[in-house]
Amino acid sequence: MNVFSARADSVRPLAILFKGISVKDSLRNCYCMVNAEGLRFITHESNTLQLTAYLKKDLFREYNFKDEVSFGIDLHTLLECITIFGNVSNSSSNNVWGGKTQTIRIQFPIDDALALTIEENGVITDCKIKTQEAPEFFSLNESLTETPFLAKLIINSSWLKSAFSELDGTAERFTVLVSPNAPYFRISVKSVVGDAQIDYPKDTDVFETFTCDEVCSNSYKYSTMLFALRALQVSTKTYIRINQRGFLSMQFMVPVTDSQVSFIDFIIVPLLNDEE
Repeated sequence: MNVFSARADSVRPLAILFKGISVKDSLRNCYCMVNAEGLRFITHESNTLQLTAYLKKDLFREYNFKDEVSFGIDLHTLLECITIFGNVSNSSSNNVWGGKTQTIRIQFPIDDALALTIEENGVITDCKIKTQEAPEFFSLNESLTETPFLAKLIINSSWLKSAFSELDGTAERFTVLVSPNAPYFRISVKSVVGDAQIDYPKDTDVFETFTCDEVCSNSYKYSTMLFALRALQVSTKTYIRINQRGFLSMQFMVPVTDSQVSFIDFIIVPLLNDEE
């Protein structure tokens, strides 16, 4: 008996979100949670990085849910099935839902597998992807919320895209500084070719909201931030939070249809003083 089944009018929203978290071969082992609100697909690495794609039930025309369930699945295999059999463009642009659409039905469990049925113009393709027991891991969401947030802000994603395209990609680390006074929000890097920083004014063209009661400055591995760039590129807004321990959360708002948005969460752990 199926624990849940869902049907969507297009595979493209799923492809956009899965591409946003499919960033590294070592992150292909994915943790999936299904509940009354929708599906969450989570990848993580060594308790220092966590990426989560949210597929809210509103993305589906039909969503039938009987009980909460979680399982492990190969994210790369899942993405390949959707992109190849769903004939989805490999474009990194967020404008990838034009043209033909295919309906997709998702069911679990079918023979201990996640079953996908993709239909286009009467042609039906069935895929079954083997699942495993839900892998054990320590959710960074708990560490993120166990201490107060020192900064919360919503920034137009285009500003962050420009910043990380201009900063030296060979840098070993980057630093995020948020302050109630100027410079307000600063991203800086140190690399073998020198230091660079970008300051942002507390301006409505840059920030939709800006809350910071005290100065906070933390450094992170630059290579880890690169895993968030794919989600950043297809997002329109980014909700940034930094807690008292320096955990950095970036929630990317991603258009998945002409009228719907979804979210990809990115959490990274700061470098310790002796790592800097």
